[in-house]
Amino acid sequence: MRAFIAFPIPKEITESIWVGCKPLRQPALKVKWVQPQNMHVTLLFLGNIDDERAGRVAQAMKRPSLRRLPFKIGFSGIGQFPPKGAARVLVSRLTEGAEECAAYFEQLKSELSEIVAPADRRGFQPHITLGRVRGRDPASRVQVDGSMGIDLSGSFHVSRCVLYESFLNSEGPTYQEVAAIEFLANSNG
Repeated sequence: MRAFIAFPIPKEITESIWVGCKPLRQPALKVKWVQPQNMHVTLLFLGNIDDERAGRVAQAMKRPSLRRLPFKIGFSGIGQFPPKGAARVLVSRLTEGAEECAAYFEQLKSELSEIVAPADRRGFQPHITLGRVRGRDPASRVQVDGSMGIDLSGSFHVSRCVLYESFLNSEGPTYQEVAAIEFLANSNG
């Protein structure tokens, strides 16, 4: 299975992001937009793993070291990967909760190190993926700048971590939850 671990984003937030990006969804920008139901904050892309290994990952995710109090994530604006030049991926970067995400990423990576190595070797940069630029020709180039007139921001509480299986098809990916852990109840209300 093609698998990854992520923090899901509440439906009302993903719908708000979708509406906020509407001015960018035009034919001139050759972008494959992430559908609202597929938006998440990726922690680890695991690549192709077999069912036995996926089961071991699901068991490891239940370890007490990965149970946390819920925390708040805030995001704002539109950025891109790579950070300079023509964009390949359009993102909204985290403005709040990035340190908590990074700490959780490190703990998760440590807990899973004997089971599976992350497929992505780049450094962890917490973000919400908005879309992927199609094509490499100059006509498909997209460069993100402040003049795009997009005011994209919001926040939500992270209260669970999910192991997803990704199915690729011509309409775009679909994700199925394989396993999840609920974070500890917050006694402070």
